[in-house]
Amino acid sequence: MEITSLEGGITRIRLQGRLDAMGTDNIGVHFSAAAAMAPCRVVVDLCGVGFIASLGMRLLITSARNAKVKMGVMVLYGATDMVQDVLEQMAIDQIMPVVASEALALEQARAPD
Repeated sequence: MEITSLEGGITRIRLQGRLDAMGTDNIGVHFSAAAAMAPCRVVVDLCGVGFIASLGMRLLITSARNAKVKMGVMVLYGATDMVQDVLEQMAIDQIMPVVASEALALEQARAPD
């Protein structure tokens, strides 16, 4: 996991590997803390994620809801086809924006509430 502060108070979290039980356990605390940093405008790069299980989904959903409570937003982008299929089946786009590119994610994160 790589965390980068971008212009405009946006945090980019770049994930790698599998978001299965072990992968989620390895990043859970650090991911949640990074996603909760004020002003809670977070873009999450899923390009390097090859698999996502229910615990990974829970981590993303919980973090997105926490950002929303703080009047922020979390945007997912760059999912591989397999991960994108899972996100669509779980209707994640009803909870947080899911877009194709970093440019679109940054645009969503910068958009006024």
